[in-house]
Amino acid sequence: MQKLGLQPTSYTYDGFIKTVIAGKGIAYANKVINAMERRGIEPYSDTLAALSEGHSNSLQLDLAEEFLERISEIKPKHIGSFNALLSGCAIMNEPERAVRILAKMKHVNMKPTLRTYELLFSLFGNVNVPYEQGDVLSHVDVSKRISIIEMDMFNNGIQHSFVSMKNLNTIFRIIKTPFFESVGCPTFIVYSKPYKDLTLRGCPALPNSFPRLKGFRSNIRAFGAEGMIEEMLRYLNIAENTLWNINPHQKSDLYSTALHALVDVKETHRAVKMFKIMRSCSLPTNISIYNTMIECCKWLPCFKSASALLSLMLRDGFNPTVVTFTSLLKVVLENDNFEGALDLLDICKIEGLQPGIQTFNTVLLRAYARGQIHVLEYILECIHRSKIQPDPSTLWYTFCAYEEHELYNTAIESLLVLSMRMISEDAGIPSEKRIVFEDLILSEEPDAEFRIIRAFQAGEEFLATALLNLRWCATMGATVSWSPEESLWAMRLAASYDANKRPHINPSDAPKSWGRNPLNRPYWEANG
Repeated sequence: MQKLGLQPTSYTYDGFIKTVIAGKGIAYANKVINAMERRGIEPYSDTLAALSEGHSNSLQLDLAEEFLERISEIKPKHIGSFNALLSGCAIMNEPERAVRILAKMKHVNMKPTLRTYELLFSLFGNVNVPYEQGDVLSHVDVSKRISIIEMDMFNNGIQHSFVSMKNLNTIFRIIKTPFFESVGCPTFIVYSKPYKDLTLRGCPALPNSFPRLKGFRSNIRAFGAEGMIEEMLRYLNIAENTLWNINPHQKSDLYSTALHALVDVKETHRAVKMFKIMRSCSLPTNISIYNTMIECCKWLPCFKSASALLSLMLRDGFNPTVVTFTSLLKVVLENDNFEGALDLLDICKIEGLQPGIQTFNTVLLRAYARGQIHVLEYILECIHRSKIQPDPSTLWYTFCAYEEHELYNTAIESLLVLSMRMISEDAGIPSEKRIVFEDLILSEEPDAEFRIIRAFQAGEEFLATALLNLRWCATMGATVSWSPEESLWAMRLAASYDANKRPHINPSDAPKSWGRNPLNRPYWEANG
């Protein structure tokens, strides 16, 4: 077109920008829209909607909201842009922004879709930290929010999907909503199958638009995540009585979600009972379900039960994964069996599986809690030799273990070395990066820490955490060295521990109580 001397129109740019977003990405599309506006060409509403959706998918929510505000004529087909922005709010945990988006949808009379409600359950079907404490009162607020969302679904004639109901985790046999109270209905609902035979005792006939309960995953997941077990189980009961035509894999998926929640809140007997029901009903299992049940054994604690589950898993054709070994580690460590834990790590490597930092952190946490400094140092050396970068939890367990033993200099030295390794496990850090990092670490400017924290916005949480650690160490008088392997602490660990030399484990060294509140963690452990 340029060679022919043809001037592109808004229609041309609309198609071009949509193609560019799918091909070269949203950054290149921004250059095109800027060039378009410099020529005085106004973009279509569809163009702005596509740009907003592209920025939402890239989690650039400020720009996404800005482009959404610029749409002069919002049409029903633009619901995808709203849903994309709500999805970004769910990922970035920004319910306040989601409220603004919902207000705009109401203002322009945008009708929500099923996807909109699925996202609303994810956003508002849980405790809103830090404004809510996760106690009984906040659980009541969660239930109220879910009830309001479901009422809005009813008003818009939207039915639950399998996904939306799985995200919720309550099975209400007793439902109190403004709708039922307004028509004078009692709150006890009797479900029978199929759904068309659903009756409400003493309740007048409901309108045909009453949403069928076709899916429960969203509800079950939301209530389970907040530890609202009774509500979750009630929802599961409704799902069993209502979703009579779903396939066994979908039903197993619902049970799996509930199992995770039960194990998280240490409801071991209920979890075992539910697993037995699944086995008796011949519902298909998967590796995730077996891993959950193996982890459940740590609350018994019974390694024999975990071994039996592992045998069942192998008979069903599932091979152990790193998550499986992590769950087994939690079981053996519950009995302070550190030798067994180290054996499991060796078996994991023999099976060709590389343990991740979460697996190693499982052992570090128990070693710290039981005062097993030698085990902790052995695991740290294993992490280093495996070329795995530590995370904030690794630093927290190590620092506090030394600090509890009043080894303050060692605690600071280990924090320095591990922070360096968290920045890079390579032999060295490029000189140009060192200059930038040193400026941030040693800066006396009042906004130095703010400049470091801004790294969080770029998705480099570990880098920002490491720099804050190094700055704190420098404040404490430690010398920041960019060659962590030259540290006396690092050299001692390298010389003392190897694959053929196990650490010394002395149960008598384990203190009775450490007396530390795990919630009172320093800022550098925020992501642990």
